[in-house]
Amino acid sequence: MPRMRVELGGIVKERRLAQGWTQVQLAAVAKAKQYWIANVERDKIWPVEAKLKTLAKALGVRYGDLMLEVTRRCKKEVDEVDRTGRGA
Repeated sequence: MPRMRVELGGIVKERRLAQGWTQVQLAAVAKAKQYWIANVERDKIWPVEAKLKTLAKALGVRYGDLMLEVTRRCKKEVDEVDRTGRGA
């Protein structure tokens, strides 16, 4: 799960910045606290499914698509390690 947390955090931050939002603004839309958004982005926590669904909706993406992107990024890293024998 640590790799998934890292990828989720990166995706959340990328999408938030693409919207031009601060963490406070995303938190307001997602009905969350700013520190919670910060912890997701810094891969400190893995939100429960209900919170992930709310976060995805706030970011304008379907929950399934968000999880698919997390999975793809994790797979890309594994493929890179398999191909080169070292981390990406």
